[in-house]
Amino acid sequence: MWRRTAAIIKKEFLQTLREPRMRGVLLLPPIIQLIIFGYAVNLDVENSPIAWMDQDRTPESRELLAEFEGSPQFRVTHIPAGDEEIQELLDRSAVHAVVRVVPGFGRDIRRGQRTQVQILIDGTNSNSATLISSSASQVVARYAARIQGRHPPSGRMASGPGPVRQGPLLSAESRVWFNVDLKSQNYFVP
Repeated sequence: MWRRTAAIIKKEFLQTLREPRMRGVLLLPPIIQLIIFGYAVNLDVENSPIAWMDQDRTPESRELLAEFEGSPQFRVTHIPAGDEEIQELLDRSAVHAVVRVVPGFGRDIRRGQRTQVQILIDGTNSNSATLISSSASQVVARYAARIQGRHPPSGRMASGPGPVRQGPLLSAESRVWFNVDLKSQNYFVP
């Protein structure tokens, strides 16, 4: 049975290669797709518009802002005053993400206590949301590594007493809006 199937496959393959038009039909479309998808489709995150909500307004939060502004992936375009404005910016897709620096951010860093930066991400395009989340986390991790030497951990967490778990002084907490599971079907299928 398998020998017959293999013989038929071999015969069809040879027949396909004998016909010049068939070679063009088989080889040309994949080459064209490779060129189009290789150069025309760009999934990189560059100059992604973000909003910056600084509820702490300390030198440490301004340093983190400078880190985001210095990153080629992000461009701070809005400074929302409150949660309603954040909701509106994300609803209109005016920004792809909102970075929120919580009150006490600078104090916790100076004390060597762990703290977080909240990143709210527009999840309507799951691929972009994943890339933005990853890029924002990298920016926060880069800043955390830089300040780690200046402010070593104090031995307890910012939220209460107890030992500090091993890890960075600062972390990013990402929350995706509108497509929490980041399913691409929600983006492509109406």
